[in-house]
Amino acid sequence: MGATGTVNNTPTNAYSSSASATIPLPVVGLKGEYTIIKDSLFVNYKADYFVLNYDGFTGSLISTALNVEYHFVEHVGVGLGCSSILYICLLIA
Repeated sequence: MGATGTVNNTPTNAYSSSASATIPLPVVGLKGEYTIIKDSLFVNYKADYFVLNYDGFTGSLISTALNVEYHFVEHVGVGLGCSSILYICLLIA
């Protein structure tokens, strides 16, 4: 935003202002857990999807993870997992 003007045919100082903001972008996700042995052995899966179309650019991101957890007692355990991220970027002229 900007403005200039005159007072009694005398130019006044120019005024300008700008602002920017960072906003969160939506991500669609899915998460699930399957219990193999009650309170001890679990399998977790998670998937997230994000897409953006802006100013001739199109891109998407797919993130997945698969984990296995074994709990010795209620809050102590070990786990093993695998995750992947897939980026797809297109520049449209």
